[in-house]
Amino acid sequence: MDNLIRHIKFPFTFDVEKLQMDVEKILDKNWVNHYNTSNYYGSWNAIALLSQGGESGNITAFNLGTEKVVYTEVMDSCEYLKEVIDSFSFEKTTARLLRLAAGAYIKPHTDNELGYEDGCFRIHIPIITNPEVEFILDNQRLIMNEGECWYINANFIHSVANKGD
Repeated sequence: MDNLIRHIKFPFTFDVEKLQMDVEKILDKNWVNHYNTSNYYGSWNAIALLSQGGESGNITAFNLGTEKVVYTEVMDSCEYLKEVIDSFSFEKTTARLLRLAAGAYIKPHTDNELGYEDGCFRIHIPIITNPEVEFILDNQRLIMNEGECWYINANFIHSVANKGD
């Protein structure tokens, strides 16, 4: 795996103010605790923007079954998030917002078969973050700023800690 790409910071950004305005619209919606409870402590929850069956509570990263992947009901008020997702011309299997609370920590782990070489192109776009977030991928800290766009090869060991307030 030495010659595989671990991450890419793309040379473009998205409008942070518009991203944050859309997130503000759905903060009171049905956020769900992340299903992988053995891999984190603290509060880590998510809401689906695009999912199989169109349910915002379906936060899985994989498609199971034959239901069509469609926008969820929370996207009715999130024009810019939809524009961002639509700007990627590849087939999407999911789009979700993940929220890691202050003091929470995602333990080192791998997400097997979720790299580009497996046909998966996992994109991260930080919307709200702080300098105390430590995202570690393959023993390297990545500093991902709001509005930036990153590819992350989740086949490599990664962890995240929100050490901010």
